[in-house]
Amino acid sequence: MPRAYENPAARQRWQAMLADPGKIPVSFRYNGMVYTGFSPEHFTLLEKQSARETGKETEVRRYRFDRNLTFTLHLAFYPSYGVAEHTVWVENTGTENSGILESLETRLEIPGELPILKGILGDHVNQYRPYAYDLTSYPVHFSSDSGRATHIAFPYFNLECGNGGVMLAVGWAGTWHASFESDGGTTVYTAGAVNNAATCLKPGETI
Repeated sequence: MPRAYENPAARQRWQAMLADPGKIPVSFRYNGMVYTGFSPEHFTLLEKQSARETGKETEVRRYRFDRNLTFTLHLAFYPSYGVAEHTVWVENTGTENSGILESLETRLEIPGELPILKGILGDHVNQYRPYAYDLTSYPVHFSSDSGRATHIAFPYFNLECGNGGVMLAVGWAGTWHASFESDGGTTVYTAGAVNNAATCLKPGETI
């Protein structure tokens, strides 16, 4: 008989993001200033739509950032798998060029002792070779610039720490990067789907 399964820690993290937009793990730099999350201090909520269907909960939020930029945030949660995902769209809805937008990244702080990062490397010379790194010994960084998501490195990770862990996916981007750094009790994961992005948006443009 099928059993309903839900990961309490994943549910808690999901609810915390919905309750406090400042905890949504998105960061970026705009005109030289770093912003993290979608704090009401910097973002004005324009609209919010929530939906729930079998096996999936979604929420779409639109935020006004300044007189030119509008951020649209797509959030989804899959209770039976303990999986949350987010995608951010940035649009220039103004009448003039935006400022410089760069360093769009995800940043997560993951608690747990003895963090071990496991996964596989990419294709080509690495032939999907497995690895296991002790993050208490040194930080680990991956980067792919070839235009192929799995060339040399692989954008999926299994972080084991404490009495559990978390699986992470950057996505299937042509270029991407991911970094892991731990103090032994908390691991900081930073990742981005477009390397070295630094651009302004013209009116009507979306990324």
